[in-house]
Amino acid sequence: MRVQTLLKNKKYIISLAITLIGILALGTGTSYAILTNSTASTKEQVIRTGSVELSLNENFNNINTSLTVMRDADALMDDTTYDFSVTNIGSSSAQYDLKLINELPSGTSGTLIDDEYIKIGLEVNGQEIGPMNLESVGGIIDSNTINKNEIINYKLRVWFDNNKEEEIDAITNGKVSLKLKIEAKQSNKKESVGNAPVLSTNMIPVYYDEKAETWKKADSTNKSEKYEWYNYGDKKWANSVTVSSTNRTKYKNADPGEPIPMSDILTMQVWIPRYKYKVWNYNENGSATSEAQSIDITFEKGTATTGDITCKDSISGTDGAPSETCTYNNTACTDNTCNGKTYTHPAFTLGNQELTGIWVGKFETTGTISNITVKPDLQSVRTQKIGAFDNAM
Repeated sequence: MRVQTLLKNKKYIISLAITLIGILALGTGTSYAILTNSTASTKEQVIRTGSVELSLNENFNNINTSLTVMRDADALMDDTTYDFSVTNIGSSSAQYDLKLINELPSGTSGTLIDDEYIKIGLEVNGQEIGPMNLESVGGIIDSNTINKNEIINYKLRVWFDNNKEEEIDAITNGKVSLKLKIEAKQSNKKESVGNAPVLSTNMIPVYYDEKAETWKKADSTNKSEKYEWYNYGDKKWANSVTVSSTNRTKYKNADPGEPIPMSDILTMQVWIPRYKYKVWNYNENGSATSEAQSIDITFEKGTATTGDITCKDSISGTDGAPSETCTYNNTACTDNTCNGKTYTHPAFTLGNQELTGIWVGKFETTGTISNITVKPDLQSVRTQKIGAFDNAM
């Protein structure tokens, strides 16, 4: 049962206006130019500058105009939401801050109820963020990066802090007037081009905070630049951890940015997106050598196999027999025909199943055979039969 406590003998009215402000950084300096300042007269507003073009669409048909005192848990379950979306219809990614500003409209009298009494819950593409105190976040309820052609959907909930009911009740002629504002600028972030990581049960997305020198929970949607999980274009790889059962629920339910100490971590993994690579050392007779060099890779989309070379297992059990046969354009590979061509790495094929990527332990297997871990600065598990690892896992 949901519990709601109405303020005694008072009804506080909430008005919600929509404002879009586009801000573009000029060069590398600190000057900014305000490009557009729209009002709430339309249900769709657009800001445009250069390659940045964001559209905000609101759907406030079911607004409950009275703000009530509620417990956080009850408020986050309330069906009354303010729904809107941000769409990037420009040609490049953009960064933006979503602000909720509490201020009286010009010419309005009354007492503005302070931000410290207002609580916020926000769903971003279905993921709950909050509860937040409007004062403690400085009015910025979301900081995000939006890629071109992307849509980010929001559900906003607003309520009064039930821990401060008596203070709110003492306010005479109190009013709340909330204005939703977006400040956007063109993003310098390179587009991620590889397949997104897929978390398995009990995996927690993490990033390394170099300043704090600790691992922290990342934004699993990878929408927040502050808690960014990965960006292949910037050579930032997706990492995950599993943790001890003692604090597992705590970390799985924690907000992005929550520190996860090494003492709670059991295993650490990195996601390798599906890719093809350019073959430079096809060695038909096994006698050729080559100098060490960088491997030229290209990420593939989904489970598509786009490599030029096709290989099939050909294991015969005979010493010296080839373990696989490879062809290019239905012709058996030779040094001349296949060097310089691309090959989709076979690690992304598991039996008859094609994979979008694989998780790989960041370190050697550590701990003991009865208590497996994958952590740094520990001695690896040794002198074990292969079957022992299968049974231990």
